[in-house]
Amino acid sequence: MKVSKQLKTALLVFVILGVCIAALSFFQPIRAAHRQQGITLTDRAATTLASVSVKNGFGSYTVTLENGVYFCEALRGLPISSPALDELAENCTSLHAVSRVKTPKDLSEIGLAKPRATVEIRFTDDTDLSFTLGARVPEEKAYYMQLSGSGAIYIISEASVSDFLVDVSHFVDLSLADNLNEAVELPAQMSFHSAMADFVIEQLPETTTDGFGNRFTHRIQRADGSEAGFVDPTEFENYFARLHELRASSIVQLFPSPEELASFGLAPDNPAGISISFTIGKQTTTLRLGNRSDDVYYVYKDEVPVVYTLPLTQVPWDNVTYYALMSRFVAAPNLAQISHIEVSFPDGQYDIVVDGQTASCNGVWLSQRTFSGLYKLLCGARAEYEMTGPADSTLPELSLTFWYTQTAEELATRTPARSTTVRFLPYGLRRYAIEVDGVARYAVRAAYVSKVTETMLSLRDGMEITSAWF
Repeated sequence: MKVSKQLKTALLVFVILGVCIAALSFFQPIRAAHRQQGITLTDRAATTLASVSVKNGFGSYTVTLENGVYFCEALRGLPISSPALDELAENCTSLHAVSRVKTPKDLSEIGLAKPRATVEIRFTDDTDLSFTLGARVPEEKAYYMQLSGSGAIYIISEASVSDFLVDVSHFVDLSLADNLNEAVELPAQMSFHSAMADFVIEQLPETTTDGFGNRFTHRIQRADGSEAGFVDPTEFENYFARLHELRASSIVQLFPSPEELASFGLAPDNPAGISISFTIGKQTTTLRLGNRSDDVYYVYKDEVPVVYTLPLTQVPWDNVTYYALMSRFVAAPNLAQISHIEVSFPDGQYDIVVDGQTASCNGVWLSQRTFSGLYKLLCGARAEYEMTGPADSTLPELSLTFWYTQTAEELATRTPARSTTVRFLPYGLRRYAIEVDGVARYAVRAAYVSKVTETMLSLRDGMEITSAWF
């Protein structure tokens, strides 16, 4: 009987596979003999740690644990990270090797002749455990370890010993806000200074409503006192709602000298620097931002001698301006504060006397419905543009003067009534400068002046007035 060529080939393949399997079965026990699997070096409660001393390529330090309190002389005066030190204590008191290996003739082959770290651990029962860490095991997330005394060599996972291979700064708290345990809320107070802006913000005693119906919780003022107003609540939240979550990405240097701070752009007098101070709850945090490097800022926190890095993604406010935060309604006093309003055009004037929610205009009574729409329109001038030059004329096309109701004290002392005058001066193409009490910083489209003019010329009781002009 003849055997086909294909059958001979198949039989040959099966024979070769059998030989390979037999060889692997023969050599596997020999390889396993080099490693004793799953070895416990110590397994105790983390609270049994008394101290750990580490010496590695970054330097040396000792951490002690007594009555649940960590102490490290190298970190004296710095905010320590309790979670990081808890992890260190766990790794000191619960060490498990992956396997034991034979000691090579030359320890330099596995990095133990000149170890990358030396670790001495003492426990509360006065026992100790000391070892050195050598080279990384090829193609494994593990290191060679040698116990002091016995000289036994093990392979131990990277996760178990990573805390012994880092700089002591690894155990410094990276939180930059002092209020992470507070309820999430916007700052009650803050100050900001940069090359583009210099202002302070304070929370109002209670929510305030302006004449247009906008509600505000904070007030903003330029640092030099030249301008003040309400804070746009949406913009305030967009820029600063996450201040309580500020967290550094890394630590660059501990205990920097004044010269070293200057090299990071963190000198207090750096004109290009950014400083921010904010209060949330009962805690106030003050930060200085210096130079930018790729996608981070160098940051210094007052009274904490550390240079941190802060990701740009956490700093949406680095280019914030006063204009970006202010309410665009620059002259909109609450109606309850107003006694009368003067509306002036080049060809005439209207005198509106306020009586609660109603009013009279040049002697003609206006119902609540009509006056409500009119007053909202008169308060509706929005700062749509920042002015870059003077107005084209000093003669206004429209003037609004809001006279405030005098208090009993003002009447008794015969104090002159207070007022706010808003003049609209020609400014460029189809725009008007908004001059408030003699100061013009912003401009509005001509559509607003046209809307007010048309409304006043056709004003009568019962007409429905809309403030929607923009």
